[in-house]
Amino acid sequence: MRLRLWLEDVPECDFDAALFRPRCPTPMSDDTPDISALERHVESINTAYTRLGHQLGWRFLVGPRRTLTSRAPFALITLNPGGARENPAHPRTSSENGSAYWIESWKGCPPGTAPLQLQFQELFARVVTLVDARESSRAFVENRVLAAHFVPFRSRSLDTLHRRSESIAFARRFWTELLAEWIPRTILTIDRVTFKNLHGIISNRPAEVVAHRRFPTGWGRYTAEAFRFRMSERGETITLARLPHLSRFRLMSNEACRQPVRDFLEYVCAPGHQTAALQHSHARRQSPRLPSAPRAPREADASPPHLVDSVSHHQLGTSPQLAGIEGADLYPEWEAHIEDQ
Repeated sequence: MRLRLWLEDVPECDFDAALFRPRCPTPMSDDTPDISALERHVESINTAYTRLGHQLGWRFLVGPRRTLTSRAPFALITLNPGGARENPAHPRTSSENGSAYWIESWKGCPPGTAPLQLQFQELFARVVTLVDARESSRAFVENRVLAAHFVPFRSRSLDTLHRRSESIAFARRFWTELLAEWIPRTILTIDRVTFKNLHGIISNRPAEVVAHRRFPTGWGRYTAEAFRFRMSERGETITLARLPHLSRFRLMSNEACRQPVRDFLEYVCAPGHQTAALQHSHARRQSPRLPSAPRAPREADASPPHLVDSVSHHQLGTSPQLAGIEGADLYPEWEAHIEDQ
């Protein structure tokens, strides 16, 4: 059965919900409130970049700015731009020529052919099929998906991120302000730092966790997970989800992962979040046993899939290098940022 994302919160376009496409998109002028907000966000990044002494460049959106100004219903938020140097061909604020996952050359590969780019392309090809978007996956991402970095400052790894705790603290304040204006109905992440910080940001709003589920991925015992939040302001639900990092775990190109990933995406993209969240919070979903892909380094919380009715929060083990850093529980020693462009 094909599924459709919720579209009530996209005020600038009149959407045909059955086809998940705008009938009469409203052009955005450079003096609209949303453009002004984007300019404020960019200025905030520039100020923090200088204040913290970063030198490897920064990046915010990896797609067109219209995905922010039109308040896209879907978001993909990754940790931070990787690499030891800034590519002048990769714009900082937004990628107006198209999604970086299709048009840019990473690691010396032809445009759109780096392994991580291919993983994202396949991921959204599957999402488009599920939501019956009636457009290409690239068009879907460039028009309906806010693709951005949680921490805008570049580093070779999380461990080498300059003034790490302060940079993460800035990112959390930055996204708290941005998401106070509007929040996508479905947010997808591929790392634990972004996932946990966004969970904290949403939890600090008037919101209630109505479901938390873990899903097998088909890659050994590694799991994906998703939270459903009911926002008290308007009663709508927000889904925050996480896959294992697709640079290391190439789930989209492994046949053993196909059905588990589909089960995960069906849940994440499902309409009627209010009803689904309540139903799933009291029932365990069984997934078929599939051959496992080759093992990768073990995650700290790798465990069989489970579902919880109430969410308990616990401290994760932290690296000795992070001892004493505020929020160090967000950076367990097994978490490595490996998105290197």
